Amino acid sequence: KANLMPVYCAGFKSKIPASAYDALYHGIIRTYLQDKPEAVKANLAKKNGKKVNLFNTSSTSHADQDELKRILELIGLEVRILPYDSPTQYLTDMVDASLNISICTTHDEYLFTYLQEVYGIPYIMKNIPVGIKNTSVWLLEVAKFFDKEELAQKVITKEVAKLDHALAPYKKQLQGKTAFVHGGEPRSLATADTLELLGMEVLGIETRH
Repeated sequence: KANLMPVYCAGFKSKIPASAYDALYHGIIRTYLQDKPEAVKANLAKKNGKKVNLFNTSSTSHADQDELKRILELIGLEVRILPYDSPTQYLTDMVDASLNISICTTHDEYLFTYLQEVYGIPYIMKNIPVGIKNTSVWLLEVAKFFDKEELAQKVITKEVAKLDHALAPYKKQLQGKTAFVHGGEPRSLATADTLELLGMEVLGIETRH
């Protein structure tokens, strides 16, 4: 009774690891979004202004994605997390959302472009919500789409106050320590920002792209 989703890929021929995301999303499109006109039509009919799809292809942990969901819910949004560990119904129903939101700019462009061109769903794929500064920018960008910037700013002010208190002991321990950052481009820059916020000196950044 399992749902099988074939993913067609050419191994390492592309030399670009990020193409695996495209292959995954192509499989989702072929399996869940095609040849189901009635289901898609029904979902589009029930589209509402509060529902959003939050995509996380293992860019962040479960704890991180749940925290981002919590923050989005604080500005009154109904959040569905895709595609890993989600019910298959989520994959069919993703077209009833008002907005698609990316956590990392590396992996969602293929699917987001498809959903915008075929189903008219806009998307936000701006920056990675890692650290206070980048998460605030990310949240404000989403809030702007729904005209909720004032509410989002209140949420940010409240959350940052709690963070300042919680991070105080770590800032003492990390003051003057040095770091070298390596990773994907969006994450490396955001991580460097965060380390500097904690009082560390970033000596260099190397990205994979």
